[in-house]
Amino acid sequence: MCTGSGYTLRCDHELIHFTTRCPKECTTLSPDFLEDLDDICAVCQNRYNFESLGRTHAILLSQMKDQLAVAKEKGDQGVIRAIKTQIQQLSKTREADMKRAHELRWAFSDVKWPGKQPADWE
Repeated sequence: MCTGSGYTLRCDHELIHFTTRCPKECTTLSPDFLEDLDDICAVCQNRYNFESLGRTHAILLSQMKDQLAVAKEKGDQGVIRAIKTQIQQLSKTREADMKRAHELRWAFSDVKWPGKQPADWE
């Protein structure tokens, strides 16, 4: 059996380092050798960013809509205008955040790993 150390990530993927390999060349380790790591892998990072941003903005928008409903019941036009302005600003912020997350998705696509030759980079 192969030995080593490894982690189970929040996305349920595993990060494994083998210290010795057996003839079967295992693809994972026994659960006894895996620890939980509060992180996600590079493959899942982008999806997590988009989902997290979407959730955060949806919660804020819901709260603002609740405040807007209360302001409308009271007939407070100044508060209504202020909340509508905040909702418009939230929309712009969400768009900018999503654009930034999309750009980060490709920011590290050409990482050059130390110890590898340029021919190995692709």
